[in-house]
Amino acid sequence: MLRRLALASAALTPVLMASAAAQTQPGGNVFDADYFAQYSPTTAQDMVRQLPGFSIDSGDSVRGFGGAAGNVLINGQRPATKESIEDILSRIPASNVERIEIVTSASGELDMRGQTKVANVIVNTSAAGREPINWRLFLRHHQGGVITAQAESNTSVAVFGGDLALSITAGQGFLAGPGSGFRDLGARDFFDGTGVQFESHQSLFHNEKIIVEPAFQFSRRFDWGALRLNGKYEGCCGTGDSFVTVRAPDANGPIARFEATESDDDTASWTFGGDVERSLGSGASAKLIFLNDREEETASDLFEYYNADETFDRSVLVDTDESSGESILRGQAQWKLGQNHSVGVALEGAYNFLDSTRTVTLDTGADVTPPGSDTIVEEFRGELEISDIWTISPTLTLEPIVKLEVSRIRQEVRITPTTSFVEERDFTYPKPGVSATWRPEEGRQVRLSLQREVAQLNFSDFVSTLEVNNDFVTSGNTNLEPAKTWALSGQYETSFWGDGVVTLRASYDWVEDVQDLVCIVPVTAGPPDPTPCIQRLDSFDGPGNIGDGTEWSAGVNVSLPLERLGISGGRLTFDYVNGQSSVTDPVTGATRRFTNNFGTRDFEIEFRQDLPAQQFSYGFTIGEDYGATAYRLRETFRRERTGTTLDIFVETTRLLGLNLRVGYGDVLDAEYQSKRVVYDAPRSSGVPILFQNGYGRNGPLVYLRIASSF
Repeated sequence: MLRRLALASAALTPVLMASAAAQTQPGGNVFDADYFAQYSPTTAQDMVRQLPGFSIDSGDSVRGFGGAAGNVLINGQRPATKESIEDILSRIPASNVERIEIVTSASGELDMRGQTKVANVIVNTSAAGREPINWRLFLRHHQGGVITAQAESNTSVAVFGGDLALSITAGQGFLAGPGSGFRDLGARDFFDGTGVQFESHQSLFHNEKIIVEPAFQFSRRFDWGALRLNGKYEGCCGTGDSFVTVRAPDANGPIARFEATESDDDTASWTFGGDVERSLGSGASAKLIFLNDREEETASDLFEYYNADETFDRSVLVDTDESSGESILRGQAQWKLGQNHSVGVALEGAYNFLDSTRTVTLDTGADVTPPGSDTIVEEFRGELEISDIWTISPTLTLEPIVKLEVSRIRQEVRITPTTSFVEERDFTYPKPGVSATWRPEEGRQVRLSLQREVAQLNFSDFVSTLEVNNDFVTSGNTNLEPAKTWALSGQYETSFWGDGVVTLRASYDWVEDVQDLVCIVPVTAGPPDPTPCIQRLDSFDGPGNIGDGTEWSAGVNVSLPLERLGISGGRLTFDYVNGQSSVTDPVTGATRRFTNNFGTRDFEIEFRQDLPAQQFSYGFTIGEDYGATAYRLRETFRRERTGTTLDIFVETTRLLGLNLRVGYGDVLDAEYQSKRVVYDAPRSSGVPILFQNGYGRNGPLVYLRIASSF
């Protein structure tokens, strides 16, 4: 069915493009608050999600505050935080939104940072006294009869000459993923190298998560400029239990043993940021941005094994204590040079760190902690940026940009209480780029971009981890470098039937130093060993760089209003993307995809009909996605979600003035699957000795959302 729909939509695309009407204003569209009334939104997030032909992008995983900009602005500004823009929008009441502007060409008045299309949410910041208190309550029913609840509330008040927005979220949060839902069922089957099954594991998972998230935003205008502040605290504690029944040789065989896991995780994080903007006259302005993030986490995971007669056999205890943070200070200035140029200069400094200690202890008291599990990683980084928005003509805008980054990464691996290994490395990265927007006529646009990008390093990749259930270690790598990419992308967009939009998009990346999995010799206090890594029995897999590669994608998005097809208030959105990555496998020499390269093929159809006279809406979303494979020295591990996902909902505002939404998620109970193949030697020469097939389900989810204000 999905394939037929995909082909039908693809066939429909040129027809729609041919009948496109000139509805788009130069530089973008404006959607007043009245446009969204038919959707009965409760937050700004609900409104942005209904923008035709627009999808929220929280930003690229690249280095620096300036480079990671998303595609949503609030009053023309990017919030001075690295918090998800969706979370920020969810705390803005819909009643405070005056309009949303879709901007499709660079502007000196907006903080677009290289984005070629943004949604600018215009929020009323002139609160008089106290605004209504808005609240939302979520009730969710999971498989196994588990019911969870979460509440949100926000308001704004005029104080200190400005507007203060306050919000709080508390409850049981939301969990999903294989083995990570509130109550999941799973299974794993094990086969030897000849394909003969010798074990079957039947699993039951139960997880809990309690969160408390107060947050604030403050803004005030002055004669000389503006002040904006924001902050958030997130306290979270989670527990997880699993119980596994192991039978041999298959699920119908007798019980061989039992396995149980108990997990506890406590996390506290806080962020505080803001900016001070000053007008310098004659179209010039300057801004100082600051940001400070911190997170503390302690976790304990106990893995226990019992014999078939339920007597204790052995246990493994993994304790983790981590603290991490990021501090950023950025100064930037913008001024106009004549009618056609808007020049910007920025200087940014940042400090990042991760201090992690992990211990692995057997029930005998033996310490079997992998090397590299006790470490601190620090990064000091500076970046200079110069940009220009060049309006060549009313239909053509060019935005060249040049960045120069210098950084130092320092890692100390604590081998023993008295012995440490210290590694320091310095990097310099020039990062030029250019983007262009061409509007050959109203309602049609071509957007092109070529950027030099440097990937954001995940400091957890510098720390060794142990996956007890799958019996493998992922080693930290002190020599890991960020991938460097020449990223070319293009979009063609045309409007039709009023607010209908068709967008064709494509990208091609040339990647240097692809971040993947490599063979790693553990850091030890002894002298170096010249034996090649793949020949050593004490080597591990871990994050590393494997050379150069390429990645491409192509997709289409159609936002189709159904009024002309006889479905009043209806809209159908179709999105499809396909792609491929390619790199030389360092073990086999063969060409393959990048490790864990998820998201290269996705498909989604969303339908919604709003009936304002009946105060009723309904809709559904169906989709499919593509899995990915991890390539280790002596094994491969593929994960994917098979089948089609289906979510449906109905919504009404007819009862007591409440906004009620009832949904049924994961209706078809799509299954998570994994396939692991283990070899007796490196994959280049070894033969399979173990096949492990895994299955898991979160199960259908029924939820009720109630929203109102007072």
